[in-house]
Amino acid sequence: DNGVHFTIPIYDGVQFIGTYSQFRDITDRYDLEQQVITNEKLSIIGKMSTSLAHEIRNPLTPISGFLKLLENNFDKAKSKEYFKIINDELHRMKDLINNFVMISKPEAPRKKDVNIQTLLLETIHLMNSHGNLHNISIEFTDNIKHDLSIYVDKNQIKQVLINLIQNAIEEMNAGGEINVVLNKNRELNQIEISVIDQGCGIDPKILSDLFTPFVTTKPDGTGLGLSISQRIVKNHYGEIVVDSNKNRGTTITVTLPISIKNDRRDD
Repeated sequence: DNGVHFTIPIYDGVQFIGTYSQFRDITDRYDLEQQVITNEKLSIIGKMSTSLAHEIRNPLTPISGFLKLLENNFDKAKSKEYFKIINDELHRMKDLINNFVMISKPEAPRKKDVNIQTLLLETIHLMNSHGNLHNISIEFTDNIKHDLSIYVDKNQIKQVLINLIQNAIEEMNAGGEINVVLNKNRELNQIEISVIDQGCGIDPKILSDLFTPFVTTKPDGTGLGLSISQRIVKNHYGEIVVDSNKNRGTTITVTLPISIKNDRRDD
């Protein structure tokens, strides 16, 4: 199921008489890549677990409080308002957990039409709790301003975005703001997602090896996050571009084609 091949035509003078084909099974390499992707997901999940637990505890406080009010003093005039607040907080917890589980599920790439604005908002919502713990806010700027679908594996692209935002948070020790900006390049028929931080920038010596596996500046880092992110984006026929200035922050831009649904490589 997983292989590469090439075919060369054979001519006898000017007459076509056959072809030479070579097939190579790359199942082992594919399986290893999937295992590495799964391991990186687990690494991200470990980092986010504390933030998620903290965020889930927040709505539990008003839920418990309003339930106690209803139990001790059932006020019909106020009950509708209380139940709405409880319901809203429960929905917020459900969304957080659903998004968290979506990242943790290891599965083969499955491309489909995905609303890019919804995907970005879901990812930012998921990462905001982690940012809040570090006194960092995450803002979204949509320069396209109309709903747009792209043909991608939603979970894998979300993993890339989480990784980039996670890196941005870790670069900003003093707090501040991360901007996620969505643009459309009409000439190239692609979207551009930029994650812009206010960190200290990336050392030029490290910049050239940024996507090399196991190269990391973090004490507990695996050095696989950006490497896997780049592989995922390339498998979607896009690219990742890094622009960093010392003490002025870093902008990492992911470009993805708007649609290559009819490309046979996705069949």
